[in-house]
Amino acid sequence: GDPLNESAPDVAVLVNRLRVRYGMHLIAIQADRIEKENGVGAHVDAVYYYPTEYMEDGITIAWGGFRGERVVGTTRILLEVNPLSGLPLYWVAAGGGDISLHELKAAWERRIAILAVQARAKKPQDPELPFGPCRLFWDSLTDYEQDEARAFRRKRA
Repeated sequence: GDPLNESAPDVAVLVNRLRVRYGMHLIAIQADRIEKENGVGAHVDAVYYYPTEYMEDGITIAWGGFRGERVVGTTRILLEVNPLSGLPLYWVAAGGGDISLHELKAAWERRIAILAVQARAKKPQDPELPFGPCRLFWDSLTDYEQDEARAFRRKRA
């Protein structure tokens, strides 16, 4: 979702560098509200726009995570639509705040192989957790299967 700005490196810059270095295609999943507001950056090869979802107040865009007990936004597409392809799905959380934590837990509950990587937040949601809450969840996991991708963990059936 971030615009590409090499002078202020962030996730968009990292992903673009990976795209260029390895010849990867960058496919974005974005709320259709963004399409109406200029769309995604030119560094994106393809985009899937889903109908914009809102939080309980009907005003705040639900970019991802949960609204109550229901996954919304990009999270919903990744967790409910992608598995329908039948292709292997792996979930990586690099740092992140509450939305990342909720996504990681939701992937875990769906038996998707997960990995939590520590990454210091530019603006930590909680100053006591400069790397975000995902690693705490990761460290709490004890009953899991080691995935064939060795660093990943999957909930036991």
